[in-house]
Amino acid sequence: MRAERGSERGTATEADRMAAAEHGVPPDPSGTAAGAPAYARARTLEEALAVLAGGPAATGDPRPVVLAGGTDLLTLWRRHRRQPSRLLDIGRLDALQGMGPDAEGGWRIGALVTLSELARAGALPPAYQALAEAAAASATPALRNRATLGGNLEQRVRCWHYRSGLPCRFAGDDHCSCAAPEAAAPFQAIFGHGPGEPGEGCGAVHPSDPAVALTALGAEVELARWEAGRITRRRVPVDAYFTGRPTAGAPGLTVRRPDELVTAVVLPPLAEPSASTYRKVMDRRVWQFALVSLAAWVRWAPGPVVGAVRLALGGVALKPWRLEAVEAWLRGRALDGATAWEAGERAVEGARPLAGSGFKVELVRSLVADTLQDLADRAATT
Repeated sequence: MRAERGSERGTATEADRMAAAEHGVPPDPSGTAAGAPAYARARTLEEALAVLAGGPAATGDPRPVVLAGGTDLLTLWRRHRRQPSRLLDIGRLDALQGMGPDAEGGWRIGALVTLSELARAGALPPAYQALAEAAAASATPALRNRATLGGNLEQRVRCWHYRSGLPCRFAGDDHCSCAAPEAAAPFQAIFGHGPGEPGEGCGAVHPSDPAVALTALGAEVELARWEAGRITRRRVPVDAYFTGRPTAGAPGLTVRRPDELVTAVVLPPLAEPSASTYRKVMDRRVWQFALVSLAAWVRWAPGPVVGAVRLALGGVALKPWRLEAVEAWLRGRALDGATAWEAGERAVEGARPLAGSGFKVELVRSLVADTLQDLADRAATT
């Protein structure tokens, strides 16, 4: 591993200097300048995981912050919400690249696949169209070229209060200023923040578009760590991967351990005839997070009858929000205009809008109804 730290400290290679500059890391050829983090590039997955497994207890050094696309890390760094002393660049690891069918009949996507790659026409099978549409709806073309799927799932909340240094439970404070009555904002939650719920007292929402699509598609996140001299892996269903709970220092509201890396996302086989889609409502066309979004997957029974369905909302809670009660109600029903509208009505049951998010209730109601009607219309013409 090319490194500039501890016993490995020395003169950086030209490749390392160029890589550090590419990510916006302050130039520091010796690794000793005040405030500049030590930079190292992992050459293999085994090497990266072994470094993460070392940890403070084993080496005396702080665990490095992982760097891939850097699109979220650099904004946090500039806002002083993260000030890493060590960076571990995993952006060139072949083991985390590529996508294609797996042995189980599903689809495996490496963690370093960019959002641009996912959004490319024909890159994903038609059943996974929701993910392609979610990737295409994220950020700007320039950011999509850089942002990786693994990093997108692990990004921290984009709450203005958190990123501006105001009191926030993500930063270790005992309350979140975003939930105060006078903190009205259009990006606040309407689900999951009430008394006794995981996000109690926090009005922030999860920022990822692909996470919403992956939830509707029933995907799993593959994690790897270094244990007993070898790589061990585990898979976590996306529903369980996102916690919806504000925790100080949480890297992305997920169950990932500090010594683990996201290595891939695995999509399940989706029986035909089925279809999926992703819809996103924004207050401008590009470079904006969702006011409300919806990912839907439907498998049809004979006729326009819903055999199976998964619905997930974005922009409304600290995690992608499954509409499980609506899904249960839809199964076995013929999907027409009246059924779609009733599903929209049921989708907002239990909503608790904050001062700035009341308008989202109507957005959710209409978005669910319109999306389901559109899927039914498409099925009728195929």
